Amino acid sequence: MDKPKLQRTTTPSLTRCQAKSHPPEPPAPLGNAERDSLVEMEEVHTGFRDRARREQQRYWDAVDSEYWCCVCFQTRAQKEEFLQKAGWAALGDKYLDGLQVARALGIAITAPSPPKPRLRLDPKLVALVGEE
Repeated sequence: MDKPKLQRTTTPSLTRCQAKSHPPEPPAPLGNAERDSLVEMEEVHTGFRDRARREQQRYWDAVDSEYWCCVCFQTRAQKEEFLQKAGWAALGDKYLDGLQVARALGIAITAPSPPKPRLRLDPKLVALVGEE
């Protein structure tokens, strides 16, 4: 028996909040229970693969350590002279914010910044301290 061709349907991606309150619609029935099951299971499998791909990218974004560079001189005096002449001394003398250096050079950085983690305060600790 030939394996039935699966017709892939696309569902719009939902945010986590939307997915909880509005699950995606099942694919339209094709009139054949076996084929309908295969299409539905393919949709579920695709959802899991897409989620795994997004999670892998989020993981690599979180653990990527190649976000810095290093400029070395032979003496501290050379380094300080360079920072003064470049106009970067006010930005620091050892660790400089790359975005501030780019701004000082007139370079527009278009790559997105990673999302900032949300601060979650434990209500019990807040109550203990008495502040918000």
